Amino acid sequence: MRFGFKFRMLFVTWCLGITCSAWVQATPVVQNISAAELPYYLASNPKVFVLFTSPDPKCGYCIGADTLFEQAVQKVSRPDWRYVCVQWAPWRAFPPEVVALKVSGIPSRAAVMQGQIVGWADGQTKDIDVLSQGILAAKRGENWSAPRSRPQPQVKAQTSPPARAREPVNVEDWLPPMQPGWAEVQGRRTYMLALRQHCLSRHPQTEQVLRSALNQWGRKALHIVMDPSQVGWLEKEEGKRAVAEQEAQFAQSLQAQTGLSHLSELASEDCARLMNAAAAVPLPLVSPAPARIR
Repeated sequence: MRFGFKFRMLFVTWCLGITCSAWVQATPVVQNISAAELPYYLASNPKVFVLFTSPDPKCGYCIGADTLFEQAVQKVSRPDWRYVCVQWAPWRAFPPEVVALKVSGIPSRAAVMQGQIVGWADGQTKDIDVLSQGILAAKRGENWSAPRSRPQPQVKAQTSPPARAREPVNVEDWLPPMQPGWAEVQGRRTYMLALRQHCLSRHPQTEQVLRSALNQWGRKALHIVMDPSQVGWLEKEEGKRAVAEQEAQFAQSLQAQTGLSHLSELASEDCARLMNAAAAVPLPLVSPAPARIR
């Protein structure tokens, strides 16, 4: 009888161990919550690390960001921190709960303590180890950005004196620094073009009004938009990201000013009102970038 009792107890303990182990494995490290749930979640948990992203395929930088985040968190997660992913679509329609945290571009990763953002882990890295370092840095209160990786030159053994070859052209050698205000103007241009397309697909009769406002703005902004010292940034990830962030900020400011979103179901008169309001915002002062000294 004693042997039978001990055997049953060992069997129950083994079963409970399997059940608990299976439950732990089934519990995800990163939780997916909605933007509406975020304020309560931050108020209920003192330490939260949040990924802000979107499933919208039009957000190229967002593709795969949730998977990379989860893999990085698996390496550095701690029991005193909670890890969540907040997504919305379309990606430009930033929820008010996200705007309140001053998130202006996605994907963004933020360490939040006692409801306040203390650090950011930014950068479009695909390296899990590098992203893990960023998460740890943000928890320490740093605004971290992934370092740029440069390809290392390969040296080939030569049996004869090498012929003098033309040096490869590196874009960063001739591209001047990005001037303050340039990305802001490009972001406005992107916003107004998106608004025009959105409105014309619903109200074709607004074409003349929209084109007039857009052309009027374009005449004022052309020297900035087409600045030959800056256009190279449109081909680089850093420039694309800066323009996208400025576009999102401009959309938020106009929505606060007019109560209208450029991605909502606008009436024809609202389309004209929003385009005119966008064109009327004064342009920032942007000076041509100085030539790079080599």
